[in-house]
Amino acid sequence: MAEGILVLGVGNPLLRDEGVGVLAVQALMAEDWPEGVEFLDAGTLTQDLFHLQEGYSAFLILDVARFGGRAGEVRVLDAEDLPGPQGPAASLHELDLLESLRLARELGSSPRVRLVLMEPGDCESYGLELTPEARAGMPGMLAAARAEIAALLRADQA
Repeated sequence: MAEGILVLGVGNPLLRDEGVGVLAVQALMAEDWPEGVEFLDAGTLTQDLFHLQEGYSAFLILDVARFGGRAGEVRVLDAEDLPGPQGPAASLHELDLLESLRLARELGSSPRVRLVLMEPGDCESYGLELTPEARAGMPGMLAAARAEIAALLRADQA
């Protein structure tokens, strides 16, 4: 059975808040973690996620998503909570993500997938700086990611 957790930071840091997931995974990489927790700055490559799923029991994806909250608000979801392809896309990478998860299931891989998502303020303007709302939401995003990693580790050990 596959073991281990892969934490993926998704996004484009050149588009302000669009880079939240990448910045979050970079911050988490700098911390001490037990064996079995790996990190990847996935950028915008979610279409290749199904290639990575073999060998891991769980994925934690850090990204931005439009879910109707206030800018900087953080939510934690299961992959099944994402709307289907017919619904409006919540994340800028959601269709690639959903397709990758579908392909992985068809290939017989089905790790648990959790997402820590932040409502962005600005993902359309070029710039390396997060909006003040996203900067203010980053500690909450990191805390939620740490809590999810701990929960996924406990599930792996059960």
